[in-house]
Amino acid sequence: MKLSSSRNARILLTNLLSLSALQLVRYILPLIILPYISRVIGVKRFGDIAIANAMMLVVQAIVNYGFDFTGARDVARMQENKERISQMFSDVIWARCMLFLVAFGVTLFLIYSVPILNELGTLIIVTVIGVFFTILFPEWLYQGLEQMQYITIINVVARLFFVIAVFCFVKSEEDYLYYPLFNSLSFLVAGVVSMYIIIHNKKIRLLRPHWNNIIIALRDSFDLFVNQLCSYLYQYLPSFFLGVFKSSQSAGVFDAGSRLVQAGTHGMDVITRTFFPYLSKRMSKHALYARLSMSVAMLVSLILYFGAPLLFDIFYTDDFEEGIVVMKVLAISLFFTNLGSVYGVNYLILLGQERILRNVTVVLSLLGVLFLIPAIYYWDYVGAAYVILSVRGVLGITLYMFALKSRNNVA
Repeated sequence: MKLSSSRNARILLTNLLSLSALQLVRYILPLIILPYISRVIGVKRFGDIAIANAMMLVVQAIVNYGFDFTGARDVARMQENKERISQMFSDVIWARCMLFLVAFGVTLFLIYSVPILNELGTLIIVTVIGVFFTILFPEWLYQGLEQMQYITIINVVARLFFVIAVFCFVKSEEDYLYYPLFNSLSFLVAGVVSMYIIIHNKKIRLLRPHWNNIIIALRDSFDLFVNQLCSYLYQYLPSFFLGVFKSSQSAGVFDAGSRLVQAGTHGMDVITRTFFPYLSKRMSKHALYARLSMSVAMLVSLILYFGAPLLFDIFYTDDFEEGIVVMKVLAISLFFTNLGSVYGVNYLILLGQERILRNVTVVLSLLGVLFLIPAIYYWDYVGAAYVILSVRGVLGITLYMFALKSRNNVA
């Protein structure tokens, strides 16, 4: 028993360190080039990239389809059965390819239908195509196998390529397209290496598509897909709406304020994702995990709130200064985002109650999207920040209440 507990603790620590390094490379490393890129391309092109990124992230949510969690959960429960893992791996890969084709078709339609998106057509296509390459890099598989050190090593190589390429080739505002291009190419590098390891090292096969299995996989992940898509809409559409209804400058200011908070949010995601496969088999440890995660979230929120002016001095020019208020508002929201993860993703999902999480997230997210347009019209990027804070606050508290109810029912 002691040996088993020691092994579990070692795996958990290894995964925590691996995911921490992964997030450091994926989200913190690009912050190194943020002061450089914001000065070279300026606030307008920074805003254009933010608009394209907003569309890319929505496409990413569609392609992910909740498999990041349902896939990791199911693989964690079948770690010793390579045949079943190969079948699940194949079903998810083919399902994601199909979803990408649909989402990319809708993206092209929007580009040719909306004038401002038509002007940014090349930028959007170069940015969104990177989502396809992420399909080749199934983090959920490594997460379910509890072998996250692989994804860390692969990402180190890929993101270093991205950072070095940006410094070498982005020399003026006219070079702004290189930024999303090298970002997409880094996803391609990571994907190719990842598939090689999965097939040749892990001996997991990519089987021919079986449409019945794909349909079942889509059906089983539907609740979580709706949950993730809706949460992405109110979080990432502000940059899109600001660009369409206000200006690229407004989108750039908002993105500048939100980007540093996103780094903190992704840092908290390390804890969520590390404990997800662990808790899927040991739900008795949830209370300890919750105390740890919420304490860290409170600390990160306070650092981002009070450190906002200093961080803006480090990373941006004076043209971005108005984004400080955006960062402060969103720093508060980080605490509530983590509250929703602790009692939604890492509790309700693991109890098989994805539908509760879906219903709550859908209602509140759609209300958030509904309020975004008038808030942006009257208060610009500040209004968008307060809408996000409101939705995250109500969402986190509501999921906490449902989790307590579910716990009492189980007891």
